[in-house]
Formats: sequence, structure tokens, C-alpha cells
Amino acid sequence: MFRVVATMVLVTVVTVGAFPALAAPVASTQAPPPLALAVTAAADGDVVEVTATVSMRGRLPADPVLRVQLPDGARLQEGAAEEILARPIDGDDRASETDIVRRFVVRGLGSGRLHLTADALSPASGAHAQAAWPPLQTAALHAAPTPERIPPVIVGGVRIDQAIPLEPAKRHDP
Repeated sequence: MFRVVATMVLVTVVTVGAFPALAAPVASTQAPPPLALAVTAAADGDVVEVTATVSMRGRLPADPVLRVQLPDGARLQEGAAEEILARPIDGDDRASETDIVRRFVVRGLGSGRLHLTADALSPASGAHAQAAWPPLQTAALHAAPTPERIPPVIVGGVRIDQAIPLEPAKRHDP
């Protein structure tokens, strides 16, 4: 007797503010991620009030765990650094879409970055979402090295009069 076992692994990474809008929205039939994390924050001097929204879509393999990771010197004044969030149970009319909002107050963040993660993991599958505040900066789209003029040479019958420097430019840190 043969037994067929199918396992589906769901891994979703959502980073708030990681990708700037490129064009007008396009209609899509793609399903939303099973687990997403959105963060907003307001700073008032040395105190930052953070609101995290964990969005659950469909059935998750386990209760998600929300974690707050602080840089050195920062401390969590309000809210839990780690919390197991209850996922909707089967038969609940909210089982297909649920948003859970948590509030945190952080003191001493300075120029550091607050990282939040949400993980719903089981031995067979899982979902992951992450966010940061302030949002992570993105690299410029279509970043290309700048070619420099060189004395012309002919290689394989092709004239070459520009080249891309192989040594990195010196950094000027502010």
C-alpha cells in the first residue's frame, strides 16, 4: 500500500516601505499573502509610538508570534517584546481575514531602527512577515555604473572607447 503525502510550504516576506510605487496599480488575481505586517509610528522627542497591524488571510499553520527587536540603548516602555497572537479558529466567520493591532511605546530609539517580525510556523509549513521603523531605504532602481572614456582599442574587430572602472569609488561618509 502506497501513501501519498503532499506538503505545501508557505513563506511570505513582506517589508513595509521596501519597494516604491513604480506605476499605476495593475489588476491582479494573485492571492494576498497569508501573513502581513504593517507598521506606522510617530516620534515625539525621545519617545516613539509604534502601531503594528498583523494581517492574517486564510488558514495559518500555527498561531503567529509577533516579536519586537530593539537596537542597543532603546527600551520598550509599553507593549510586549514577544506575543503569541490567536489565529481565528475554523468555523469562525472571520477565519478568512483577520487584522490584529498592537501598540508599542519605545524610548531611546535615537537613530536606531526598530524591527518587527511575525511568524506562524509548524513542522510542515510556515509564513513570515517583517517590517521596520523607520522604513528600510531601498537601492535606486536601475542603478548602473558610469562608464569612463579610455584610449580607443580594437578587440575582436570592435572599437572600445569606454570602460567601467573595476575599483570602487572612494566613499565620502558624512
